[in-house]
Amino acid sequence: MKLMRNRFPINFTALYIGTALAQLIRYVPAGSITMEFMFFSSLSETRATDKGKEDLRSEGRLDISIREEVDGQHEPPSAAVLKVSSASSHQVAVRKFMDSVLFHRRKDSPDANALKDGAPPPNRLEMIAKAIANAKKGDAIINTNRVLYARQQHTSKAAVVGGTPISEEYAMLLRTVVFGTAVAPPRGEWLRTGLLVVEEEKEIPYLLKAAKNTTRGLLSVLQAEVIKYLLFDNNQGKKNEAAGKYLTRVKLAQLSEAVIHGICKILWRVGEKKKVTLCLPQEKVYLHQSLDYFQDGITERLHMFEVENYDDLEIMIKRYSYLFLDDPGPGAILLLYSCVVTRGPEQCLKDMDNNKSQLIGTEEEGSICLVTLLLTGRATPYLHNGVVYVGDEDHYATAQFGILGRSEIGLLVQMDNADTANEANVPGSRLKTPSLPVWVVTTSGHFGVMFNTNRELLHNYHAERRFDLTYITCGGSLAHLTVDTRQSSGTSMLNNEDSNITPIANIEKLIQTKWPDAHVSWHGGSQMI
Repeated sequence: MKLMRNRFPINFTALYIGTALAQLIRYVPAGSITMEFMFFSSLSETRATDKGKEDLRSEGRLDISIREEVDGQHEPPSAAVLKVSSASSHQVAVRKFMDSVLFHRRKDSPDANALKDGAPPPNRLEMIAKAIANAKKGDAIINTNRVLYARQQHTSKAAVVGGTPISEEYAMLLRTVVFGTAVAPPRGEWLRTGLLVVEEEKEIPYLLKAAKNTTRGLLSVLQAEVIKYLLFDNNQGKKNEAAGKYLTRVKLAQLSEAVIHGICKILWRVGEKKKVTLCLPQEKVYLHQSLDYFQDGITERLHMFEVENYDDLEIMIKRYSYLFLDDPGPGAILLLYSCVVTRGPEQCLKDMDNNKSQLIGTEEEGSICLVTLLLTGRATPYLHNGVVYVGDEDHYATAQFGILGRSEIGLLVQMDNADTANEANVPGSRLKTPSLPVWVVTTSGHFGVMFNTNRELLHNYHAERRFDLTYITCGGSLAHLTVDTRQSSGTSMLNNEDSNITPIANIEKLIQTKWPDAHVSWHGGSQMI
């Protein structure tokens, strides 16, 4: 409560401040806040009785200090400051102190002499109001700073409690589906790669930086989710004209929020928006090293939590965010394990259409099956639209399940000419034309992300005549380019074998898989590719 000069009400006779204060601080949690109250009276009445002070100090409830201000030769008002910092306060003690400040009179004061002469007692609250009203305009009587102080909150890492411990058979199956075998140790980068690398000065504030290894595919999909959230899902980044500048001002807290949102979106998509199984490690080891199993420090300590509501999933991820975000840490493998368990290890093998397949193979930056699992919820190696039946006269036709629906994030692939001969390796329109202009891209096995800040780019053919694209990789490469589809460049790069060794040419070929014969102009930064 703040008392403003010249606006202090005079009629306070119906208000007993001591009782109100006592009732208020009864409901203050123990040690949680500090309140400062300032009461004004004439100079002769600012001294509280020693007994009233001792009653309050003995209980450890109030810290009382008297502050006096001298203003020339006039008698200025003074302030009695109360600091309340405990769970509750004895109402009688508070009343005593309030009485001593507001109504205590010394024997030699003019008011005491007036009472001896039979005069009526003055209204003390009116005297306080008049003292405030008569103060000079330049005096800072009231401290306008904050008077309620919250206790400093210390964030701690919540221990993982509950869940279903992993069994020996399931741990061996999980390791086999992901890494190909449970006998050999998994690739070390998955055990020590967190999803958010914290750097003091980042050239690209929204970048999820990662070393060049098999985690790049997973982190590229998560990077695309982060960009999509910052540009199109976040309220602060909806205006297209300011979207580019907004990305350059992203803070660490905003990036952490975007990463958590991306993790939830990926898991919820893999779980078909019905149920997610979250894999989190605890201290107890449920599977020891043997001839059939090689310990990795994570798989044998997993507990599984089933979540059937998106809001509950978001709460769980935020509670244990340190397990996913801290680097070095197991964030990459926990996200991968959660996706595989949510989909089902057996179903992942069926999606890959080969019982001997594995998600993490010999590819330098991750397999295409891993990327399609995170983007579409199915670990399919086939990128065409729908279902294609393949067979000949001597064999029954077998179904190849490709991309069954359009997603928010697309996929563009540039491969060698030998690979493009197989139509299953060529992305269909459902991957090339997502609902939002964000793509995970791969050129000759190297992953990155390409995006445009205009939400309506793929819904208006006029917007596709000339537009800008930004290309980024988890290694820190960044390039800005302009695509012009109004006229052919005259030099299509798709069938030009001489340009395969140039990274710039590969990116142009990648763009022409979506916009054939488009002319690409580079705007600085291309040397970083």
